[in-house]
Amino acid sequence: GGADQNVRPVSSAGRPLTGFARPGSGRPLSSAGAGDAVATAFGTRGRAGTASARPATTLGREVRLATASLAADSSGSFIDPARLNLQRLARHGALAETMAEYLLLVCADPKLALELGAEATKLHAFRSWWWKLLLGRAYLKLGLFREAERQLRSSLRDQDMVATHLELVKVLARLDVPQTALVHLSSALEQHPDEPKLVLSVARLHDMLGNSQDASAFYHQVLRLDASNIEALSCVAANHFYGDQPEVGLRYYRRLVQMGVNTCEVWNNMGLCTFYSSQYDMALGCFERALELAAQEQGEGAEPDPSARASEADVWFNLSHVALGLGDLSLASQALRVCCSVDPMHAEAVANLAVLEARRGDLGSAQTSLDRAQRIGSHLYEPFFNGALLAFKVGNIVDAFALAQSSLSTFPRHADSLDLLDQLKETASKS
Repeated sequence: GGADQNVRPVSSAGRPLTGFARPGSGRPLSSAGAGDAVATAFGTRGRAGTASARPATTLGREVRLATASLAADSSGSFIDPARLNLQRLARHGALAETMAEYLLLVCADPKLALELGAEATKLHAFRSWWWKLLLGRAYLKLGLFREAERQLRSSLRDQDMVATHLELVKVLARLDVPQTALVHLSSALEQHPDEPKLVLSVARLHDMLGNSQDASAFYHQVLRLDASNIEALSCVAANHFYGDQPEVGLRYYRRLVQMGVNTCEVWNNMGLCTFYSSQYDMALGCFERALELAAQEQGEGAEPDPSARASEADVWFNLSHVALGLGDLSLASQALRVCCSVDPMHAEAVANLAVLEARRGDLGSAQTSLDRAQRIGSHLYEPFFNGALLAFKVGNIVDAFALAQSSLSTFPRHADSLDLLDQLKETASKS
């Protein structure tokens, strides 16, 4: 069944949070730090007097001239793609395949990779599954989904490969036909029954469809095939936490830490699990460790990392829940204000801060905070419901009715919004 928004929060796209950030196209390019990497490799890093720190010999200097020119080049580009002779390059088998991957993944130039793939496919008489797979990946990055599907299905007819099945499922998901993708994965699993990546794709699709129970079953199947799969461990832990089993979720998060996944997000989730499983002595320690890791992540780069700041904001937001559980409203309010200062677009924190302001009797500040939360968190139902309650309290029936309907449009099964709407209709009929 679908997830209840009362229990499990949703993303800005309206889907329940899965506990794992999927890799997407927003990933920084591999070439982003190429210049720094070349400069680091060219520099001497050893202690004085050791072989690694000795001056370059005459022959070594001649060999390293190309590397030195790369270090001096501000762009740090190994190859100028615009100067490539694709027809000539396509004749060099393995080199052409490597260059195609470089153009697609490092240079982020799917159009040029597509041209190279087309030339190579002609040379292989349109019978190379690998080049058809590359064409499908290039078409996918260009947004030509039907062309990508055609190339990938043709590649599968030439050679049944797991990588091709996975790319085809991505295309079908982008075409918004998840049921077709599930049918395709079922047939693929008949050919590759012990492949965890295919089972993981099935679990992801069920998550997309909101079938949390089916997704959890497939994530457990992934762990039976690959006990160290980070995505499956994270999603199973999140499912147990939102299923009112925080102590079981804590076991999986501890397993992630033992595997070396030492991130702010994991410690943040461990803090929540320990708090809700009544291990109060460990909860604050976990949150402190999460804040330390978030500060380290922000300090590593030259520019602040938005994802690290968002993770830090989530830690402060969760600390406000700990304070609320302990009955310290002033500490909760302070944690929410720190959260909003770290991430001004944190809609949940703004909405909760409005509730605390209303409890203190500052209705003007509460109304301002709710208006802001409604603007930046249109995917949430809480700001609209709380706004409807506040409007009803001050006697503004019209605004209360509109906000209650907005809450129901986001979460149609919200019982409190339905009850409030009935009260508003009854009040309007009497007046």
